[in-house]
Amino acid sequence: MILVSALPAASGYNTANMLYTKTPYDVQAYALHAWVAPPGDLLLPVIVKALTATGHFKAVVMAPFTGATTLQLQMTLLMLQQEFTQDNQSRVHLSIQANLLNTTTGRVLANRIFTAVVPAGADAYSGVLATNQAARQIAVQVQQMVVEKD
Repeated sequence: MILVSALPAASGYNTANMLYTKTPYDVQAYALHAWVAPPGDLLLPVIVKALTATGHFKAVVMAPFTGATTLQLQMTLLMLQQEFTQDNQSRVHLSIQANLLNTTTGRVLANRIFTAVVPAGADAYSGVLATNQAARQIAVQVQQMVVEKD
């Protein structure tokens, strides 16, 4: 059984605002577009679903589960932003740090940063579509790490 902890975001990314940048280090929020919840809350079920789909675990549970588990997956959203290029196109950049812990021994089994960069168009909606694709890519990478290290 594995516990997947809440997915907090790094400073500046713990917001429901949809973020973009036209120049490096100048992150802005769309005025008329927002996520329905902070991105970490939206990404967590995607990763849980990917882990469940493996059939590798007796159960995949999320907080506030209070029972005993042998594994815990802790993640942090490092970056989620739409990056515009000079040709008025963009790409979505999603990065997550994941730590897999053996809760019995306290040992860290794996610690990795996963990144997906997906091309997008010139508007917020294309950024949403690219984010969905990036989330699926990250979920598969996390899934592979967890199954490999268990």
